[in-house]
Amino acid sequence: MRSVRSVAVALSLIYIAVSCSSEPAAAPAIEAAPVATAAPATESAPATESAADTSAEVEPSTTMEMDDPATLEAQAAATMDTLGSSVDDQGLLPLAAALSIFASTFAPLPGIEPSEPVTEGGPILRRITVGIDDLTPAQRTVVDKVLGGPGTPLSEIPAGAAGAGAFTWRSGREAAAAPILRQAMTLFDAKLGVSMPEDFLIVVELPMVEPDGTRNFSNPLNAASATGEVSADGETAATCRIRLNGDAGDSTDGAMFRSQVSHELYHCYQYFIHGVHNWPLWVVEGGAGWVGEDFAGGSNMSTGWWHRWIEQPTMPIIQRSYDAIGLFALADRRGMNVHRLVMEMTISATLPTYLGQVGDDVRDLWGTHYGDPAWGEHYSVIGPGAPSRKAPSAAFSLLVDAPPSFITDSRGDTGVAAQPVDFVAPGDVLRMISSNGVYGGLRFGDGTESALLGRVDFCMRIGGCECPAGSTGGGPTVQVASNQVFVGLGPSTTSGPQFAAMSFEQFCGAAPVDTAVAAPADGLDPCVVGRWVSSAWTAPIAAEVNQTVSGGVGVVYDFSADGTVTIDFGGMQPVVVVVDAPEDQRFKNSLVFTGSGSGSWGTAGGKLTSTGFDLAAMAIQVKSEIIGVAVMADNRFPLNDPLGNGAAGGGVGSGNYTCTADVLSVTNTQTGPGGGEVGFVFTRG
Repeated sequence: MRSVRSVAVALSLIYIAVSCSSEPAAAPAIEAAPVATAAPATESAPATESAADTSAEVEPSTTMEMDDPATLEAQAAATMDTLGSSVDDQGLLPLAAALSIFASTFAPLPGIEPSEPVTEGGPILRRITVGIDDLTPAQRTVVDKVLGGPGTPLSEIPAGAAGAGAFTWRSGREAAAAPILRQAMTLFDAKLGVSMPEDFLIVVELPMVEPDGTRNFSNPLNAASATGEVSADGETAATCRIRLNGDAGDSTDGAMFRSQVSHELYHCYQYFIHGVHNWPLWVVEGGAGWVGEDFAGGSNMSTGWWHRWIEQPTMPIIQRSYDAIGLFALADRRGMNVHRLVMEMTISATLPTYLGQVGDDVRDLWGTHYGDPAWGEHYSVIGPGAPSRKAPSAAFSLLVDAPPSFITDSRGDTGVAAQPVDFVAPGDVLRMISSNGVYGGLRFGDGTESALLGRVDFCMRIGGCECPAGSTGGGPTVQVASNQVFVGLGPSTTSGPQFAAMSFEQFCGAAPVDTAVAAPADGLDPCVVGRWVSSAWTAPIAAEVNQTVSGGVGVVYDFSADGTVTIDFGGMQPVVVVVDAPEDQRFKNSLVFTGSGSGSWGTAGGKLTSTGFDLAAMAIQVKSEIIGVAVMADNRFPLNDPLGNGAAGGGVGSGNYTCTADVLSVTNTQTGPGGGEVGFVFTRG
């Protein structure tokens, strides 16, 4: 969306002379063993070796259609919910969790308490094969039985075998898979720049349910799965086993079978290139899911994956598995070789790795693609098998002439999720304030677009927003013919954006009518009392300067009712100001305060004053540079130094202020280019 920055964003150069106030599930088709809710308490497999009860007779069901989208969607949701709640904070599936799920999905395991079953068991089998040596002998006997017998190397299956068509139990499913495997290998070899031999693949056809009730597959719609066999060195893979479900229902067009077989084949390439290891599910399953669907040209296999990607945009990426298909679809839209990207990320599964390959501004598209597909590609989820559907959005509301409000952030982690928001903007002018590090885009109902960067005023008033001569406010605006606003907030590195709804009178400089509590003429304003944490640094706009401002988050102020105040700069993120200059040069200025201390505060005369601090214990670090050319200055000034105290605006935490129940703004009047107020915004902490 950085490419659609049609709105010029210009912030005036902010003086360092600013106050030091802080800146502000469906059940499986065939029932498994009884499910208990207790989960294992430890990672390693228990040593108990009691015999498993596998006496129950369970008949396989082949009444389901392989491509039934409603069934697929429900079963995929159940699996992804269970996997997402089982992974650790790195997206890895612990062995203990895999064993517990195995016990409820495939067969009872000695010493293992079963948990919730899944309807796609491939990740469970793959995780257990990584830790196969940690199993007890009795547990390994059960697992080995599920993994199946010796099978047939792909190299020994005749090349002229029939393709995908009508399948019956043990009558040619290997032959149906063989041409798909060979065709996919030709493509994958070229995409990855490797040559995986056919004899690395062992193809084995198994019944879904054994006579004793052991299940080899999690449900009749699970047509294939792949597991790697660890070599004697414990690292490399000796072979990769492609397991085919002989009881899988027939496919009407073969696309879903092609998707599943090629998906599992890609796992074999991961084993062939990187060995057998435990990798985050969002990369391993999301990546292979995209590869399989791309090979098949899209199928109902991904129906549930796409549904979860779209319906839960705020889901942190590390809690995703197959539904991370949407992340790799974004990379494909950027022209990436996704086969190679997934392979590289298999061993370096982090968002920085992804962004380093795809480009940081994919975060913009990540946010906006959750919009309405009718608005165009920037607002559409696009990928193999993806539906045309708008994501559910959060609500947001504003009061006219009230202080700016941040969009409420319900993402699990601002670095790994998106959030779409829809709202109706009241008043005459909508002001957007957003710092560098905020990604995504904004769209009005009339089609006007803007990136989420800098400060922009949108005029919704019929007749425009040009202020009368002599007005103290005003400034450039973008005229819009709608007050319907969509914000697609992508994964960001800082809070934001903020929005303020303004009347024409306030915009032009009249005294605001807002929800702020009126400050007392003298004494202590009770609204200020409490703990505040900086959330943003704001600055006025000047049309002639293209500038972005970010940082300043994390300073803590604690105002007591007895007139004392403490300040802690220890958690402050540097304020960073980037300015575009002629001849393609860019200047960057950064400042950060350090130290902490206590003093006194007051609000006499409508000003917030904080005094009595040991300024020698506090300092400001200021750095100026021409980006990519040279550092012009990098200095540290104690605040008792005239330069340092001047940089603090004449007093730590002093300045003009407004206070509401949730927001405190402390600013100083700037006399340089553009004029206006510059300072910090806090939220109650």
